Amino acid sequence: DTSLIWDKERKNVRRVVLIMHPIPESPIPMPVDSPLPESPEASLSEPVPSPPAPSDPGPEPE
Repeated sequence: DTSLIWDKERKNVRRVVLIMHPIPESPIPMPVDSPLPESPEASLSEPVPSPPAPSDPGPEPE
């Protein structure tokens, strides 16, 4: 009987977590797209090649 009660309680807890999860994640869908939220610099690594662009025309003699 205890097993059944635990299962029922576990399901309830899981349901609450799933319902409460989408609520706070809804306003912040950014972390969902980012599979590596621990490496926020990885995203900045892509735009990094942008700065070298102005350096190219710099050494170019007019």
